Amino acid sequence: MKEPGRYSAVFLTSGSIVSGQAPFDDEVDYYIRILQEVGKHFKTRKFPSQIIGTAFTKNQLQRLYDETGLMSYTADIEVLNEELFNKFCPGKAEWIGYREWKKRLIDAVDVFGPGRVNTGLVAGIELAGPHGFMSEDDALERTLVEAEYLAKQGVSTVFIVWSPRPDTPLGDQKNASLDYYIRLARGLHALRVKYRLPIGFDDYRHCGNHPDSDLSRLLPY
Repeated sequence: MKEPGRYSAVFLTSGSIVSGQAPFDDEVDYYIRILQEVGKHFKTRKFPSQIIGTAFTKNQLQRLYDETGLMSYTADIEVLNEELFNKFCPGKAEWIGYREWKKRLIDAVDVFGPGRVNTGLVAGIELAGPHGFMSEDDALERTLVEAEYLAKQGVSTVFIVWSPRPDTPLGDQKNASLDYYIRLARGLHALRVKYRLPIGFDDYRHCGNHPDSDLSRLLPY
């Protein structure tokens, strides 16, 4: 803990808590209590921090920003395709829905600012049969189109590499090729460059799960 430069951000991740006066209010209250305690150890009102949480409403996001030192926000959509989202993320589809999830990501930019909001993908699952894309070229094109829609409005997209696990419903699936992941990483990085979206709050230094964000070390800002 005393090593200079070893720790540079506070990072919180948890599961969804659907209860409260409005859905997810209790989850927001929980984060606020934690972040307020963490904030007591900083001299500034805001401190380098990130939440990976549910796609909250704009009012809930505003509370998180106003009542804590939180500086950045992530809500993982998992797959950038509405049909596949409904198949692979039934809980998220039931409680929020694909289009509303994207809307809330965009709303978060009004609260935290461009380059302070992102969403994560489980990259490769969009190719899982029988519902996924039939070719890597098609999957890449469709994913990057959706990612650019978000990037235009200040939301970055990052990914982790999907790893099919034995004895799970998709355990017999074959993962995407290395070439696919390289092309996806380059494509997402190009969007961050094009729309000037820094990813410093969730880059290769802060989260080793996202191979595409490693390229952010090359950004000139």
